[in-house]
Amino acid sequence: MINKHAYVANDFSDDAIIWKYYPLPAFLALLEESKLYFTRADKLTDPNEFPITEDDARAFRMSMKDYRMSIEQIKARTYLNCWRLSDYESFGMWNAYADAATGIAIKTDVKSLFSSVETHNPITAGRIMYIDIEKGMTQKWGKELNINYITFAKTKPYENESELRLTFETPINDDKPDSIGVPINPQTLIKEIRVGSSSRSFVPMLIKKILKRYEITVPVEVSDVR
Repeated sequence: MINKHAYVANDFSDDAIIWKYYPLPAFLALLEESKLYFTRADKLTDPNEFPITEDDARAFRMSMKDYRMSIEQIKARTYLNCWRLSDYESFGMWNAYADAATGIAIKTDVKSLFSSVETHNPITAGRIMYIDIEKGMTQKWGKELNINYITFAKTKPYENESELRLTFETPINDDKPDSIGVPINPQTLIKEIRVGSSSRSFVPMLIKKILKRYEITVPVEVSDVR
């Protein structure tokens, strides 16, 4: 069950187009396992995730040391899965998460993503807010600021990602996996497939045959992003 975040940017429609980019093995794993993997936030290596500023620490009446510790606790219990909100493909996403020779992009919409998830555990969706690192989250949410909103914050240089983020939290303990697979229905999720622009000529037909084994019949096109 996925719900839009009540306060974080939730101004996206059910028919909004979203994309996810995969190396081929990860895409095949999604089909075979029928799972969407969420990564534990403290395993992310991007320094622009969970931006920490002095303004935000002051807003929460914390020292920087205590604020950092609180953020680390949030990261340790939070799992993330990320999509791109856009009508079009992204050159940057192809380079970062797939490749032009063997990569795969899933094109779908928000409603199909939400409907595809087969779990009763609550998952929250929100559009990432890109903040000025000099001003922090306070500039976005003001008096409504909640420390947990940092799950949906990144810095301005990454605004071109146009990210839609799914999150859920688990109790803090010492036995936490780096990632958790959430059951999905790939037939509901996938609306179209794009293969990399440098793919060999036989790849689209091969992907169609693979999809057919999983009773998925959707368009398979070659990306025009080069």
